[in-house]
Order: sequence, then C-alpha cells, then structure tokens
Amino acid sequence: GDPARAAGPSSVEEICGFKQEELIPKIPSIPLSYSSAQELLELLGGHAAPHDFQGALPLNYTLGPSAFRLRLRTQHMELRTPIPNVITTIPGRSAQERPVILGNHRDAWVYGAADPNS
Repeated sequence: GDPARAAGPSSVEEICGFKQEELIPKIPSIPLSYSSAQELLELLGGHAAPHDFQGALPLNYTLGPSAFRLRLRTQHMELRTPIPNVITTIPGRSAQERPVILGNHRDAWVYGAADPNS
C-alpha cells in the first residue's frame, strides 16, 4: 500500500518498523511493453536460462553477460495527490439479492498494479 497513509492513529514507522522514506524504492523502474521487453531480452547473450526461468515471450531466455549497453533515463515527479475511492451500486435482478463486493485499485504505486483484483 501507500506508505504515506498509515491506518488509524499509528504512524507508518509504528506499523511496519520503517520510516516512510525508507519504503520508497531508490531504483527507478518503468513498465515496458511486450515488444520492447522482447527486443531487450533478445540482445542478452550468455548461457541458456534454466527451464523454470523461461518466460512467455517467443524467444530463448539467456542469463548474460551481454555485449550491448543500455542507458535508461526516467523522469519522475514526487508529489502527493488525492487517491479517490470509486463506489457504486449494481442493482440485482432477483428477489433474493445478495450483496456483491468487488475490490480493485487504479494506481500503479511503487512496483505497479500487479494484483488489481483484491
């Protein structure tokens, strides 16, 4: 979750034992499309990766080292913005309506929204 939003009256440090600034990743990362990731993975050299290390892209995964170099520059703004809650009601069709609860998040906080349906 968002390290700036401690639950209840406790601080982030009291809840998880780390200061808020210690929870913000120091290594920049950006999402890549499959085609961009494939181009980079195809440039890797070295020994073949183990079978369990093979991904879903149509290529033979390797472990490096590689002769190519990549310079990646990212530009990020660190700022606080509101995180909205979206709440709605979905009307049922039967007399025995039961509540349906769905959860999701619209953010890509820290490492990305890899688990959007919670």
